[in-house]
Amino acid sequence: MPLTGLYLDKRNLKDDLYDQALNYCNNCGHGQLKNVLHQNILYDNSYTHRTSASNMAKDGNDFLLRTIDDVVGNKVFNQILEVGCNDLYLINKLSNKAKNLVGIDPIWKEKDVVISDKVSIFGKFINELDQSILNESPDLIVSSHTFEHINGIYEEFVKLVDLAADECLFFIEVPSLETLVKTRRYDQITHQHLQYFSNSSMLSLIERIGCEFIGNKYNYSYWGGTSLYWFKKSSKNAKKQNTKAPLIKKIITDNFEIFKETLKVSAHQIQALDEPIIGLGAAQMLPQIAYHMESNLEFVSKIYDDNDDRIGKYLSCVYPKIEKFSENDILDSIIMITALDSSRVLLKKILAYKPRRIYTLVNII
Repeated sequence: MPLTGLYLDKRNLKDDLYDQALNYCNNCGHGQLKNVLHQNILYDNSYTHRTSASNMAKDGNDFLLRTIDDVVGNKVFNQILEVGCNDLYLINKLSNKAKNLVGIDPIWKEKDVVISDKVSIFGKFINELDQSILNESPDLIVSSHTFEHINGIYEEFVKLVDLAADECLFFIEVPSLETLVKTRRYDQITHQHLQYFSNSSMLSLIERIGCEFIGNKYNYSYWGGTSLYWFKKSSKNAKKQNTKAPLIKKIITDNFEIFKETLKVSAHQIQALDEPIIGLGAAQMLPQIAYHMESNLEFVSKIYDDNDDRIGKYLSCVYPKIEKFSENDILDSIIMITALDSSRVLLKKILAYKPRRIYTLVNII
């Protein structure tokens, strides 16, 4: 499979392919990549995902923040720890909910900074954490879309629980394996995402680390339905939760075959129209779509995007160049939605320009 999330200065159609497979536990329903690539490959300087540059990521963080408000109300915490603070979008919004806040993220490596008299950022991984960088044991730990990137999730959660204050609350949001399978969005299986959490595997993990499950909900506006769980560190014996039965492996593999065949049929149909095609949205996952379609999307003339940092660049294993959105040639073109997770927003936007046709690559939007 190709790497995702990389925006390159030159077209690269052949390199950056790495063997990959998904392991699945029939007992707890957890998915995990078979092959783990080195971090220097996954997150080099070309990896540019930043929360503030993505409306979808910002909306996802806002969903997490609203849920925290709904659960804890006006409570002020002594110490908040955000794991995977990225460009500080969420931790800044949390700043009025704590006396002190610490964020960690390897993108800040060798750039430890003090943002204000109560917000400090460290370029560290979880396994590098210790009490020396915390003013006191955190009583709220939050993380949005970080643990899918981590290899030893059990050990990392145990580390956090050990550092946490008694009764510390955890709010952890991760992609949902059930959503991925039900909506047949196997392009969301990427080298960067090592872990694939199901409801049963997450509840099993919460029990294993000795925490007490409180609640969970889905954000259906983010990747079709991401999962947010909240639980607390407890001195009581963890109560076993009633969970849905894990996904049946045959359903996972059967839906994967349907996903690939659907993409191949879509490519054949859209090329048969023999009309100019413009892609809409230079999404990070587009290399995965092209890979499973068995195409480099050479039949697409260009890909429009509104993110200025992407203009003039290329996605790995994808032929068309990324260009700034322009309405001039929309009227006589076929628009192919290439940012699948933003399909609703993009459809609303593009309808105003009255393109000749609009083509989507997935049946569920």
